[in-house]
Amino acid sequence: MRSMAFKAALAAILIATPLATAFAKEHHGTMREFSFQSSPSGGDRPDSPAPSYGYAPGGQLRAILDDLQGDDARIMNDRRARLITPSEVRSLRGEEAMIRRTAARDAARDGSKLPAAAYDQLMAEVDGLDLQIDRDAALH
Repeated sequence: MRSMAFKAALAAILIATPLATAFAKEHHGTMREFSFQSSPSGGDRPDSPAPSYGYAPGGQLRAILDDLQGDDARIMNDRRARLITPSEVRSLRGEEAMIRRTAARDAARDGSKLPAAAYDQLMAEVDGLDLQIDRDAALH
């Protein structure tokens, strides 16, 4: 009986955790987004577009860092599976570190806001890194 209850609880946790994480990622936001009374117009509707100031939305730096973390995990998994060589790992991790430093520098320069042009450039570099990982893994 105890073993069955433990297995059921463990199964519930294993099923609920990814679902809760996906739900939280889709519905993340800042308090500023939900504070309509503090807006310049005195209460905009939630579906109205935000004013553009030439900056990417606040969560974009986090998105870039999360993508890089995923790329790092892919690099290590491909290395463990012997799909890429140690020299390719060094090269890919060096490129990843350069993108991470650039993102942190650009965000620090503007008070943790990432300019839209810098965000677009960084995402292009992250996409390039993804393609390079795919190419390196496919060669072996």
